Amino acid sequence: MVRKDYKIIFMGTSEFAVPILEKLASSNFNIVGVFCQPDRQKGRGLKYQHCAMKNIASQYNFSLFQPENLKNKVIAGKIQDLKPELIIVAAYGLIIPRTILEIPRHGCLNVHPSLLSRYRGSSPIQGAIIDGEKETGVTVMLLDEKVDHGPILAQRKIKIEQYDDIFSLSERLAKRGANLLLKILPLYLAGEIKPVQQDHMQATLTKIIRKEDGQIDWSEDAARIARKIRAYLGWPGSFIFWGEKRIIILEAEAKNADRYREKNGEVFNINSEIYVQCGQNVLKIKKLRLEGKKEVTGVEFLRGYVGIIGAVLR
Repeated sequence: MVRKDYKIIFMGTSEFAVPILEKLASSNFNIVGVFCQPDRQKGRGLKYQHCAMKNIASQYNFSLFQPENLKNKVIAGKIQDLKPELIIVAAYGLIIPRTILEIPRHGCLNVHPSLLSRYRGSSPIQGAIIDGEKETGVTVMLLDEKVDHGPILAQRKIKIEQYDDIFSLSERLAKRGANLLLKILPLYLAGEIKPVQQDHMQATLTKIIRKEDGQIDWSEDAARIARKIRAYLGWPGSFIFWGEKRIIILEAEAKNADRYREKNGEVFNINSEIYVQCGQNVLKIKKLRLEGKKEVTGVEFLRGYVGIIGAVLR
C-alpha cells in the first residue's frame, strides 16, 4: 500500500474542484497547501465572490494561498518551502510555469473535464453541451507547459443527458473525476501507471467565455440556441434585448417546425406560450427574467407583457 503522507499541494478555483479536494481531504492525504485565484468582484453590486476552496481549506485547516499569478519568484519560493512531492490541479484557471512544474518529484496531475485530446482549454463542459455531444468524460493527465497537452494517466466516460446544463453535468463530472483520481493515485505514486501521449492531431481547443458570448444569435438553429442556454447558465447567462429591456433566458426548448415568421428573432405565441423564430426551427421560452425582476415562466411573462408578441428580439 502506498503511504498517504506524500506532501501534496492542491490548486483549484471553481466549484468543479470542490469534490476533488474534499475526496482527497476525507481520504487523509497530506495536503500541505491549497491555491486558488483571488476573490473577484462580480455582479451589479461588484460584491466580492469568494473562491470555492475557502470553506474546505478552513474546515480542514489547510494553508490557503491566493496569488494573482504564479509567475514570480516569491510564489515559487513559497511552493518550494512547502516541499510538495506532488501537485494536483483541477479547474485552477492560471498558467503554471515550468519553474513550478519542476518542483514536485512526482510532477503535476490535472483532473480535466473532457476526454482529451478533445475540448482542451477553459470551457470544455460548455463546449461539449453546445456541440450536442452524446458523451464526455474526465481525464487525469500529467501537466506540461502547453494547455492540456500532457500525457494521459486515465480517462472515464460519462453520458450527457438530454437536458443536462452546466451545473448538472459539472457536478457529475467532478464526482467522477474525484473517484478516478483516488483510484489511480496510489498506482501512479507506486510507478504502476505508464502515461500515454495524447493524439495531438485530434485536439480541439475551447475558448475563454466572455460576457458578450451570452447574447443570443437568432440566426442559429433553435437546438443549438437551447444548448447554449443550458451551457451558459450562471455565466455569462443567455440574454436578449427587447427594445431597451434586457431579458435573461433561463430555460428554453427547441421545436421542429416550418418557418412561422419571416424575421429571425420575431416573437409569436401558441396557446399563450412564447415562441421565437430562429434561423432553423423555433424556440419555446419556458423560463425568463426581465433584468431587475424575478424569474417567471413564459406564460406568466406574457400575461404582463403581451406587447412582446410581434417584436423582433436582438
